[in-house]
Amino acid sequence: MVFENSTPVDPCSYESMGLFETLPVRISKYEQLANKGCLRAQEDWKRHVGPIGGFSGCLSKCNLIAVGLPECLPGRIEAIAYANEVAFLHDGTVTNDDDLEQ
Repeated sequence: MVFENSTPVDPCSYESMGLFETLPVRISKYEQLANKGCLRAQEDWKRHVGPIGGFSGCLSKCNLIAVGLPECLPGRIEAIAYANEVAFLHDGTVTNDDDLEQ
């Protein structure tokens, strides 16, 4: 397979905890677009729904979408990250103790 939209991640730069010992990890060259989508989703959520507290979603050392979908097309990665972030935010609003008691 020819990788056009991603680069390999140095195995010394992360702790695999036994998960990625045979699978090479790659990251999108367009991680900044994935970050932009996540941040836009969080800002929209705050504006239209409410506060998000200490939620960080897909934003960490490496964006979850940029690592999980390293060959995602650059024209789509921001939208995918936005949708995924909204899904995580929504999941946090419907999975609370009140919902479990019903």
